[in-house]
Amino acid sequence: MKLVKGLALAVLPLAVSMAWAADDVSKTNTPTTTYLQGGGSTLAGVEMYQSTDPNAPPMTKAEFDAGRQVYFDRCAGCHGVLRKGATGKPLLPKAMQALGTESLKVFIHYGTPGGMPGFGAANELSENEVGLMARYIQQTPPT
Repeated sequence: MKLVKGLALAVLPLAVSMAWAADDVSKTNTPTTTYLQGGGSTLAGVEMYQSTDPNAPPMTKAEFDAGRQVYFDRCAGCHGVLRKGATGKPLLPKAMQALGTESLKVFIHYGTPGGMPGFGAANELSENEVGLMARYIQQTPPT
């Protein structure tokens, strides 16, 4: 009998603490805490490019890589590999962000009177590629 009482006294604090802990969890599992803990994302399976500039528009890694390739194929000859300018004007991220994505799309599509060709108007870039480049040149250039 002493053994049963001893076991009951030994197990009682454990049972009480488990019940108390379970009660605390239910009190903290509110919609707010569930929201703050995070949830599913529509981009969960997409690898994103992590720009060092928080003002740059978001791009997936695949979009960034495609933009880099188009830039080196079509733009680097005039604007330079690091976008600091050569025969064409520099394309520095802060200046490009100040223009905004929509304005950049117009420049890339139609070109400029100063000599930049209209890549979209000449069907050298698709509308998707024009939009891609408008976002790409707002990113910090890769080194």
